[in-house]
Amino acid sequence: MPFKVQVTDAEGNVVTGTLADEDVPEGLVTQETADEQFAQKFAPRANRLKRNYRTELLADPEFVKEALAAQDVDLDALKAAAAAGGEVDADKLAAMRQGWEAESLAPVTQKLDALNTQLDTLRAGNLKAAIVEAARRVGVKEEFLRAPTKGADPMIVAAFSGKFAFDEDSQRWLERDGDDFQFSANPEKYGSPHRGVEEAFDLFAKDKDAAALYLTDKRQTGPGFDGTPHRAGSADVTLTESQALNAQVFEEAETRATKQGGHVVTVPDE
Repeated sequence: MPFKVQVTDAEGNVVTGTLADEDVPEGLVTQETADEQFAQKFAPRANRLKRNYRTELLADPEFVKEALAAQDVDLDALKAAAAAGGEVDADKLAAMRQGWEAESLAPVTQKLDALNTQLDTLRAGNLKAAIVEAARRVGVKEEFLRAPTKGADPMIVAAFSGKFAFDEDSQRWLERDGDDFQFSANPEKYGSPHRGVEEAFDLFAKDKDAAALYLTDKRQTGPGFDGTPHRAGSADVTLTESQALNAQVFEEAETRATKQGGHVVTVPDE
């Protein structure tokens, strides 16, 4: 079936149309599919983190004692009664524990869940910024670097974000290799034993057949087509490399540059 697309040209005009199945770039997915993939990727880990936080909190004696005290339960007195052979009402204790979990533990786990959701959102934004920056550096065409509609991801992000997963150990986005990560072909150059976003796009650009649709034809003439870096013009927005990795800063700059008919240009940190 035809694949509907909507892109913004260099003058800021929104152009819509359809692509036949054979013309759709390999790996390109709809925003709906990308959202589903993102949810499938992060939901299991969020649930696992929630269970881990609950277990850790219940294993913290100070937290348990303070929470029981908030319910007027003296944990030390209960332990003393048990040690002295006194009787403890198991049903009453279970009821108090349920009340404590509902009033003291649940709010904490809810806050932790919210923080994890925010963290995942920030990480996903950083991946988007890293993909766009790496793609622009190797010469990916500008139409693939811009969001087709407001609130959507650029097509290059939709096509490539599923290739990466966040590594908790290194705190980096790395290219997947089944349940593990791809090894770097040049760990000294890229500073990691595994392949990150920058190296992945360097290798992608070298595969001329796979990258032909995405890359700018270097034989064309004009600004930016001779292989030299794009120089910032009056309509461009300039960010340092560190600023470009901040998802919010990058998106604001991209929006401003699009309105002005320019680009986001990155420069090395001083």
